[in-house]
Amino acid sequence: MKIKRAGFLALSVVCLLGVASPVGATLLSVTDSTLLGAGSPITYTLDFSATSATFTIQTPAAPGGAAWYGGWFLFKLFDGNNPADLSLVTTPAGTWTVSDGGTNSTVQVLQSGSYPSVGTLRTDGFSGFYLGNLESGQDLNYIQGINLTGGISTNIFTFDITSTGGNLNTDAVNFKVGYYDGLVWGGCGRDCTEIKNINTSQLSTDLQSVPEPGTLLLLGSGLLMAGAFVRRFRSRD
Repeated sequence: MKIKRAGFLALSVVCLLGVASPVGATLLSVTDSTLLGAGSPITYTLDFSATSATFTIQTPAAPGGAAWYGGWFLFKLFDGNNPADLSLVTTPAGTWTVSDGGTNSTVQVLQSGSYPSVGTLRTDGFSGFYLGNLESGQDLNYIQGINLTGGISTNIFTFDITSTGGNLNTDAVNFKVGYYDGLVWGGCGRDCTEIKNINTSQLSTDLQSVPEPGTLLLLGSGLLMAGAFVRRFRSRD
């Protein structure tokens, strides 16, 4: 009887842990307050496995001030220098294009400096997507990107992933964002031929593991029940 009860207890805990931790899924997130201040963070979340991902951008209420747009997003999904191959499935509005080891691997996009200065987007190990209008040779229209300071919104990308080598980064993923804030015009206005500059910024950080509240609640409840069962089991002995 004691063996049966102990076995039931062990099985219950294992089942709870299995429900609380879905096999093959990883949820990473980071907040950025550099554009709007500490009280208005932008939240980036990546829910992914070795074959697919959902990338979500949640923007806060607009406090006013400069308008900033997200023009590209890069991830280092696997360790080493082999970038994952990506295939976009759904995107927000805009002409979003993949850049990885096999597609647009050396693409150049609009950067800061004398307009229209461009530079290489991707580095080894990173892959992601960018607004096609930022590519060298295009009309360089950054305002078709994600409006990060325009008020509360949720923007979602879904994409498929193909590994080209290395182990999937599940504890943390190196992450980069390109921010664009418009042109600084010469003293004679938009009609003059003076050099103009583009205001840009870049976030370079890690998406980190963040347990879901529902997962923590489920696991905590399960452990409390298991503890109560153990106490009852011991008291009968």
